[in-house]
Amino acid sequence: MSKAVAFALSICTALAAAHFLNLHPHRPSAMPHLVRSAGASVLPQAAPPVMKVEDLPPVVMRKLTPEELTPSLIKKAEDVLWKFDSPVGSEIVIEDGGKSVVARFEQHFHEIGGPLRPWGFHKGITLYAAE
Repeated sequence: MSKAVAFALSICTALAAAHFLNLHPHRPSAMPHLVRSAGASVLPQAAPPVMKVEDLPPVVMRKLTPEELTPSLIKKAEDVLWKFDSPVGSEIVIEDGGKSVVARFEQHFHEIGGPLRPWGFHKGITLYAAE
């Protein structure tokens, strides 16, 4: 292909793109029009008030009782334990049956030779309710 043909082809392509994208030199671009239209519908909102952590109300956490532990909640806690490699003290909120509980990574201990495993110290999950 000669240089003249390649140049003519690139000019035709540019003109077709300009026409397709509605970028005529005598008319403003469609894109700024859309931006102006979208910007007109957004109303400025006031920023939420800033609070210090010290000013937040205290939250009392209590361990869930055995009666509150459901099989699905236990399964979700096990999934969190194996899914995340979080350090001891980390907390994750678990949703179950429309209720939220806090799963805290803690150091657990099971008696060596006892019925619960793993034996000895290990990382586990303790479930808490916020009151």
